[in-house]
Amino acid sequence: MASILIYSDNSSLAGELYTAALNLAGSDEVSALQIGKDENAVTVSPCAKTYFVEQQADISDVAATATTIANVAKKIDAKLVLLSSDRRGKELAGRLGQRMQCSVITNADSVRVDGDNVLVSRNALGGAIVEEVSSKTDCSVIAISPKGYESAQGEEHAPMILDVETGSSTVSVVERSAKDQKNSDISSADILFVCGLGFEDESNVTKVKQLAGEMNAGCACTKPLATDKKWFSEDEIVGISGKTCKPSLAILLGVSGQVQFWAGIRDAKVVVAVNNDENAAIMGMSDYSFVGDVEDVVSGLKAKLV
Repeated sequence: MASILIYSDNSSLAGELYTAALNLAGSDEVSALQIGKDENAVTVSPCAKTYFVEQQADISDVAATATTIANVAKKIDAKLVLLSSDRRGKELAGRLGQRMQCSVITNADSVRVDGDNVLVSRNALGGAIVEEVSSKTDCSVIAISPKGYESAQGEEHAPMILDVETGSSTVSVVERSAKDQKNSDISSADILFVCGLGFEDESNVTKVKQLAGEMNAGCACTKPLATDKKWFSEDEIVGISGKTCKPSLAILLGVSGQVQFWAGIRDAKVVVAVNNDENAAIMGMSDYSFVGDVEDVVSGLKAKLV
């Protein structure tokens, strides 16, 4: 198989991409790309063969970054580029596919080789089924969903400087502000509370967030609580439209169990559902189900912690 290029500006996600790449080829065929403005920086990468490209445009300029990656892939003859299927990665995959004139597959859960083809498994029909697709072009861009693979540990070393034409900037970064990380990294939580439309008052959602904090757990939501009610950020959505989470324990509060949501949590080791509707779909999907008012359950759990 031709060489594989992996790229993510997140070191943990880059480690996951490296693990996925090893399913497709030997480690000597996998290389990583890092893009920045300091060519003398010592960096951390899971790949021994790591290229560095100095790009004046900020990496938040996805159009410029796509041009840079395409030029790198051409120079090192990489026929497969692996990206992370997060929000930026999905946009980057589309732009990169256009520049490389190749197929693009996003939201991949796993990849494997079948003869000369790379087969990709991913959710389809809103998570109702798992489909397996493959590329019909000579080169491909595949964006793999976070947490699909274990992250390989990176090592600190000086990367090889690569001289390629980089993308010109169309975006000016005016200001940067720190992102609230309190609950945003829900995909790494070992215990995860998920709130659904069973909550009618934001004050009760606040109690769940407080409870999660006391238990060192994560707190997430179904899509409407973020996009419609604005009680959560969009980084805290579980499901096809959000993140895939694999906690040891998932406690679903007032969640109906739409298939689009279930696709994001079904790999949890233990799922407990609380709903006042005994016929809710989630009750039949979970390992344990409890018919009752979610607010009473939250109050009861808080009392147990006192």
